[in-house]
Amino acid sequence: MSEYQRPKRTELTLERFVDITLSNLCLFYIQENPKETKGDFEEKCMKPLWNVGDISGDNFLEFTKKIQQEDNKANLKYGPFYLSMAYCIQTKRELDSANRECAWSYMADARYWCGVVLASKGIEVARINRLYAVPCGT
Repeated sequence: MSEYQRPKRTELTLERFVDITLSNLCLFYIQENPKETKGDFEEKCMKPLWNVGDISGDNFLEFTKKIQQEDNKANLKYGPFYLSMAYCIQTKRELDSANRECAWSYMADARYWCGVVLASKGIEVARINRLYAVPCGT
């Protein structure tokens, strides 16, 4: 296996982190659903969330906590996955509004929850995904 080189810090822009995070989530989705493709990820996961005009990672987090409190055996396997996507969408919307400071705040949460997603699969999968791998395979 060839050694992976992390991109230079100057190359890790906010826009690149959005792409990286969504790519990591896409790879997770495909690993969990081997018959699915990048197009399926976009159609079944990204598009429905994007169409929620007031998507809020913070609200989604509170909703997830509430479910967990009401049923501590609830299967929340995809909770961090959708949290990360919601924060990515908020990041993109803040970028579109030229509010970079707020966008960075949302990206920090998106990266955190993406890390939780990858960690749930184990260190080997996270290493394979390389956290900075772009683009998502099909």
